[in-house]
Amino acid sequence: MSEWIPIVDDEGQVDEFINPGSDFAIILREKTRKLIFYYSKDIIVDVSQHLHDDIIEIGGFSIPIYRFIAPSATFYCCIAYNLEEYVEFLAEAVKKLLRDKRVILSYSGGKDSTACLLVLLELMKHIQFALTVTYSHVPFLESERHIRFIEQVSKKLGIEIEILEAPRGTFKKSLTEMGLPYRGFRWCTYLKIKPVKQRKKEMKADFEVVGDRISEGFKRFTTLVQYAIQRKFIIGKQFRPVYLLTLLDVIKIVRDKDLVHPDYLKGMTRISCDLCPYRPFYEANELIHEVEDPGFIEKILQDEYEKFYREISSFEEYMQFALWRYHPDQAKFVAEIRRFLGKNLKTYNTM
Repeated sequence: MSEWIPIVDDEGQVDEFINPGSDFAIILREKTRKLIFYYSKDIIVDVSQHLHDDIIEIGGFSIPIYRFIAPSATFYCCIAYNLEEYVEFLAEAVKKLLRDKRVILSYSGGKDSTACLLVLLELMKHIQFALTVTYSHVPFLESERHIRFIEQVSKKLGIEIEILEAPRGTFKKSLTEMGLPYRGFRWCTYLKIKPVKQRKKEMKADFEVVGDRISEGFKRFTTLVQYAIQRKFIIGKQFRPVYLLTLLDVIKIVRDKDLVHPDYLKGMTRISCDLCPYRPFYEANELIHEVEDPGFIEKILQDEYEKFYREISSFEEYMQFALWRYHPDQAKFVAEIRRFLGKNLKTYNTM
């Protein structure tokens, strides 16, 4: 799932929209829709001619585009242009349920998570409640630069952010036995949230903050629209203070407080583990050297290649284009596309 990102020209006008995926992206401009493929770090290929009714047909292969990109409805407006007014509205809606309660936020450092944190801090000016903020570090798959950013946020806002860590021994054993997480099988998520669940239990939290937004994806929309119809922000033990906010809202909130994660400024569209399978291959290849033990990760990838990918590609191609991000069946499709385009590259428009 991903929202459409507006591309603004030098005069401040929206020129086009882009929906980036891991190897493909869709570009909308006026009434045209363009499908592009990241052929290499330096070459992008227009493969629009191979997109038919949301099915990619190329090189004898056929696969639904949603396997790579799942665009969501995106609202280009502001719900909370004035943050103080929005928080006043929120306070009125939740004050009876939230007053004097214990609340926990699992903070990631991403734009939505940061907007959520800032809304909560403003809300505390209107309602008395105890807020615990945690950050769960993922060993082996995540660089410590993320921790440094969390520390900067903590210092700048004058709050404590508890830095937790997924169980290191279990995580290393899981990597050895199951290999790196791939698209559709992110086993890492369970271990990432395990220490947060433990902290939630220790503090006897009344509510857990969830930073989902209604426009992030179709599934979230169909769920969260029921919250909107009922005008509720708290259901059960989950508190969703920002679910009504739009992409423009969270960008404005985060920029106004100068808390933009450095990865966004480098052109990355998500804040996640460095070796998240939903990253584009060029990001994964750049960031693999920033994790704590690149040699261990490369050994895991070598073993995975020998077991599952040897018949699909060479090891060099497997590493260069991070085919480990996919199940072998899907990796074969991606590899074949690249080979097909390589043989016919002169006949395509490239960027």
